[in-house]
Amino acid sequence: MENCFHGFVLFIVIMLVFTVFLFYSISAPDTKVEMRLMNILSDEMLLNISVNMENKNVFPLIMKELKAKIIGDGKKLAEFPLTTGSIPPKSSRNFYGNYRFSFKEKIPEKVTVIINGKVGTKMLIKKLINVDSQIDILLSPIQEISAPSIDLHGKIKEINDDGVVLHYSAFILNPNFYGISGENLFLSIKNESGFEIYNVSIGNFYVSSNKTLEISDNITLPWKILNYENIITSLKGKVSIEVGGIKKETIVSSTATIDVPKINEIVKLPTYKITNTLENFDIIDTSPPTIHVKTSISIEIDNQNSFSIEVQDISISLYAVYYLYEEKIGGGSISRKIVNANSTTVLSGSFSADIILWQFWPPFPKTEKLHLHIETEVGLKGVEERIPIQIDFYQIIPI
Repeated sequence: MENCFHGFVLFIVIMLVFTVFLFYSISAPDTKVEMRLMNILSDEMLLNISVNMENKNVFPLIMKELKAKIIGDGKKLAEFPLTTGSIPPKSSRNFYGNYRFSFKEKIPEKVTVIINGKVGTKMLIKKLINVDSQIDILLSPIQEISAPSIDLHGKIKEINDDGVVLHYSAFILNPNFYGISGENLFLSIKNESGFEIYNVSIGNFYVSSNKTLEISDNITLPWKILNYENIITSLKGKVSIEVGGIKKETIVSSTATIDVPKINEIVKLPTYKITNTLENFDIIDTSPPTIHVKTSISIEIDNQNSFSIEVQDISISLYAVYYLYEEKIGGGSISRKIVNANSTTVLSGSFSADIILWQFWPPFPKTEKLHLHIETEVGLKGVEERIPIQIDFYQIIPI
């Protein structure tokens, strides 16, 4: 019995010595910290922290009070706990978490994440060991807040009875690692003298990180813009950039000069069909003999454009055609007329003239033809530029 007691005491002493040996030989786990910015939002940043601890001891370790502290510009930005638990002997384990934090004044060049905690054992004599580690995250890629750029384009697409259709497109490039929002985007159109012709509010927009947003539309301008050589289109608005709780506002703008086409580049000339009727003519017994002619003329105008055109006052001159020359004998005019898009209209008028059949001096033969010379201009209502048109029509005089 005494021998058993001594054996038991010896066992206890050996275990105590072994435990004390392990107590002093316990080593802290090797710690590796990995961090990644998961997302950069307007009001905060999302940080993923992963702490890998390798236990090289022959007994398990228990992780306690594991915390992460984020420091920026010497100030504590956030502090939060990580997951805890035991680490089996001769193995490793990850402790992790996703955490949100924000800035108040400015984005620092870097933030430092400090990991600290305590590990202990499950042995009879408990021992706690401090675990400390830190890592820096460079924020220089997002520290510089860059204003977006706008590339503005425009062209005249078509002309109709409502006016001149202008198509514009704006490409807004966001070079940042985070989204930007814009408001009060405003489109203005002026002539070369700076007089504003048109303006419209486009509204608000949002551009994701490192993306390009296209904004495009058609707008109808009055015909009077065709009086200018070019028009200046400008786009302007306020952009708000918010990242990690920091907000910055800036004004962005872009300008594009659009050449205005000439009338003869956009208007298809109408086709004309002329009919002239000699209603009656009387021979007047004079020397030399003279014919009094009354003529009725009709001009059929076919407008093949997708917009109305304005035919100005038509001037008509009547000439008697002799052998080597022509002599003007009369004329008149027909009032201007609007010809609707893709339609036909007829303009008419009557004129009287006296025609000398022949002359003794100079000795020219008698006249047998009537020459009608027609002049007018075609354009758009309210547009100064016109396209001149001249038409010559000959008719035999039935004598």
